[in-house]
Amino acid sequence: MIVFEIRDKAQQDLLLGYLFYYERRKRFFSEILGGVDEWSAPFIFSGHIKKGIYSIDSIWSMKFVRQRIIPPDRQNLGSILRENGLKEYDEWRFLQLSKGRCAQDELYLRKISNQDILPEIKKRLEKKVLDVMVLGQHKVLVFLKNGESRIVNVQKLCGDNHVFGRVLREEDVFRNVRVSPGGNGMSDLSAFFFPIHFCFNGTENTFLSSSLRNNAPLCTPSR
Repeated sequence: MIVFEIRDKAQQDLLLGYLFYYERRKRFFSEILGGVDEWSAPFIFSGHIKKGIYSIDSIWSMKFVRQRIIPPDRQNLGSILRENGLKEYDEWRFLQLSKGRCAQDELYLRKISNQDILPEIKKRLEKKVLDVMVLGQHKVLVFLKNGESRIVNVQKLCGDNHVFGRVLREEDVFRNVRVSPGGNGMSDLSAFFFPIHFCFNGTENTFLSSSLRNNAPLCTPSR
């Protein structure tokens, strides 16, 4: 996991939050500080902040990243790749080149070590998903890093959203639900993703013995 601070030069280099990059799965996630309001936050996250959501999933974090790098449909992309020694389009490599700066605002990224993350965010990270166990009837048992466990009714959360139809229709697909990178939610091998705050809607708290918890099949987060 690689960590960047998200800072705003226009606000005297104010720290707004963190961008996390998980190399194995090539996924980005973001955590915005609790004191940041919708006007101070990165514009693309303002809708989340307005709803009180400060943990930003991989889809919106990737949109944030793509705002700050050369777009994949750039006309002279081939020559840009060659000039930078790249064989293919890679958001991570382009983000390193741009340092997260773009013409739309004065935000920038600064790489830090895990030890430099503020306690507020470290505490939030402890509430991420540690493991999931697929149960019957479209339910998943979710184990959190802080020791809590919850039963998530995926069908209830999906409702009539056709995007998740295949996950519910095909048992083999549903059985592939795993912990997303960094424990930020649940995902399968395709586009299916539930962010951590969504997993808590309509869930049942469960109290499991440590022996059951320790013997659960572990699906550790991707790094």
